[in-house]
Amino acid sequence: PSSPNRSMTSPAVGSAGCAEVELSPTSAVWVQLDTLLGLPCGRLPWRPGRYVISVHWRGHRGGSATEDRLGRQGQGGSASEECVVRQQLKMEAQRGSRCV
Repeated sequence: PSSPNRSMTSPAVGSAGCAEVELSPTSAVWVQLDTLLGLPCGRLPWRPGRYVISVHWRGHRGGSATEDRLGRQGQGGSASEECVVRQQLKMEAQRGSRCV
């Protein structure tokens, strides 16, 4: 059986929220993700969740998403999970966008 898919609609714990950048109409930004910490465990702690992290320009639809990643129990046997992502996502410039 597959693990539950947990969708995150708000910034992860420890997230800076919004990163402002200056863009020209033809530029792109690379978003680098490493490790997500403090993710809530599911009802079955021995079955880690699967995560897909998406990024988009604030106020715009679309964006980029990571590959599916499996979570694992957090440090020290905590009641939370962590997810190692280590992936870069390319964000093409959007008119009027300054915040990823």
